[in-house]
Amino acid sequence: MVQRESRPLDASLCGFSLELLRATLLNSSTQRLIYSCARMKTITLSLILMALTCAVVAQYFILRATHFDPGARVLAAIDLAALQSAPAAKQKAAPANSAIERTRKLVDEIRAAAYPELRDAQINIETFEDRADYFRSSFSFSRYLLPGKMRYRLLVNPCVFESQAPDEGVRAILAHELGHTLYFTQRNRIELLGLVRLAGKGFTARFERWADLQAIARGYGEGLKAYREWLYQHVPVDRLAEKRRNYFSPEEIDAILAAKQKRPEQMAYWLKHVPLNLREIQAGAQ
Repeated sequence: MVQRESRPLDASLCGFSLELLRATLLNSSTQRLIYSCARMKTITLSLILMALTCAVVAQYFILRATHFDPGARVLAAIDLAALQSAPAAKQKAAPANSAIERTRKLVDEIRAAAYPELRDAQINIETFEDRADYFRSSFSFSRYLLPGKMRYRLLVNPCVFESQAPDEGVRAILAHELGHTLYFTQRNRIELLGLVRLAGKGFTARFERWADLQAIARGYGEGLKAYREWLYQHVPVDRLAEKRRNYFSPEEIDAILAAKQKRPEQMAYWLKHVPLNLREIQAGAQ
């Protein structure tokens, strides 16, 4: 009797999971597997599948929020491997390895100085390529699916060093990225599914500006301002408006620093109620 009543819910969950996966990352073989799960009529399996699906979608939107296309990345990697000779590949690996080493050193210094909460966090440093983004953060999807301690990822575009970004700016934007890592560590696996909201521009702006506030509150405000001034000169024109919308501009950072000096307690309020423009910052500072 109980098993018969669970079947409609089981099929509904599997059907919904399939639609989510079809709209994001998985291929036809995986979709056929999901259909097989639906025919098994096992509600426990469907609930697990639903959770995994939401995790995939959450991770997808973290990457999509920064214009990262996982499929394109894989295809590009395949093409690159096919076209490059071994010497050329080694030559390209040199700046990537250097960027990883420099970033690791800076992350360790910033974590020790400003993020005691992340002392025991496992953060892997990796590289990526993009024409407008220089750093990104996410959590390890493979570790998400397994019991035990979560792992986190901080990605660096080697071009940030080749383009001579200011040292204090690089430190500040890494403090911003560690703010994202802090956000991940403060939430359990179920709560991380809420990152599907990154599909919306409003949540993306709050998500990024919250990390900005973490960096500013920990003493990296001037460096963050220097980074944004540099960034505006090193992104395509068609991405500039997006950067201004999602992150604090130099003018907004100045206003936040002035308010912080006058009313230090204001930072705690803003971390709960993230301001989205200069007007909201000025109103909160009064």
